[in-house]
Amino acid sequence: MKNKKATAPVYGIRYILLIVIFFIVIGGIKNLMDQYMTVDLKTHGVENLIVIKRMIYSPELLTFQDPITKRTYPGIIDINKFNVDQLEKKIYNKNNRVAATIDLINLETDELKTIYINEKKAKTWEDYEQIGNFDTTNIKRYVQIYDNGKLVPGLLKITVIISLPKKGYY
Repeated sequence: MKNKKATAPVYGIRYILLIVIFFIVIGGIKNLMDQYMTVDLKTHGVENLIVIKRMIYSPELLTFQDPITKRTYPGIIDINKFNVDQLEKKIYNKNNRVAATIDLINLETDELKTIYINEKKAKTWEDYEQIGNFDTTNIKRYVQIYDNGKLVPGLLKITVIISLPKKGYY
């Protein structure tokens, strides 16, 4: 017959070791989950592209729309729609996070027209975009400019700047 008094401390040590190992495993799993749960989703590039695509493809903004068929032509910019009021009414947001510079160059006459969304911020943020608090997207696209029934070749340059929110507000 075995001495029960001698086996009691052995079983106690085993249970203590099992409990310690259990907490180490749980702590390791928690650390792994925390690493995957704290990944920042940076969607600013997508936000910039959405603003640009909206300018190019929306019939209410820059794009020419046939008055008879109501078809929209994304490669044709209507010069009559190329104004600040039209864009700011549809794109400008109340929290002032978006600013844009839109250049339209007539390639026949080299005439340049520039309009801004949130002009004050666009001019200021262009100087500070290298600091890292801003996300900038530039796009150049060859287009046709519709001017009173006449199509002329042009170049559309769009720069959209979005100010990044402070850390923790993603």
